[in-house]
Amino acid sequence: MQGRELSLRQAIWGALRSPLPPGYSGRPTFGWLLVVLFAVQLFTGILLATYYQPSPALVDDSLRHLMRDVSWGWLMRGIHHWASHGMIVLCALQFVRFLISGAYRGPRCGQWILGLAMAALIVAIAFVGSLLVWDQNAYWLLTRTLTVIESLPSIGPGLASILRGGEQVTATTLNRALAIHAMLLPWVLSLLIGLNLWFLGRRHARGGEK
Repeated sequence: MQGRELSLRQAIWGALRSPLPPGYSGRPTFGWLLVVLFAVQLFTGILLATYYQPSPALVDDSLRHLMRDVSWGWLMRGIHHWASHGMIVLCALQFVRFLISGAYRGPRCGQWILGLAMAALIVAIAFVGSLLVWDQNAYWLLTRTLTVIESLPSIGPGLASILRGGEQVTATTLNRALAIHAMLLPWVLSLLIGLNLWFLGRRHARGGEK
């Protein structure tokens, strides 16, 4: 186990330290900007979580307190909000670049699939985060989304019930949305980012494409 951890650490460190190729045109920028924005999301998310109250009766007051009374609270929330949108835009630009260059074929097919999974997670994190304001729009958007999930064959009803926390949308649903947004999905995304860096490190170690 220790050997595997060391190998992963060396691969990630190799990707971070790998020199830029001659004639570098800035192509890898999108991927590294995604990593930076994700780090910003984690940092601002932790700060916001210290003031957020996951209770339907207290959400609005806690957000108002954050925006009006907490020093730079409005800035923390704004950075968190726009960094989320920035990650989605960067994902779209990265996929356009992959499609134009044909990088989704051949040995980089695995990274293409990994990138699709990362993009889906980023969109999911942003979507669930938008529900945490718990206003009327968020409530009805969540209700419609759960209805769509419930209509899925076989797993739909059970999955919707787990996400809802029962038969009705309640405070339990809000707490589960917060857990998914702040704990579950970011950890999965961190794992995928680590795997992507590992693939990059292995390719660079073999003297492959930068």
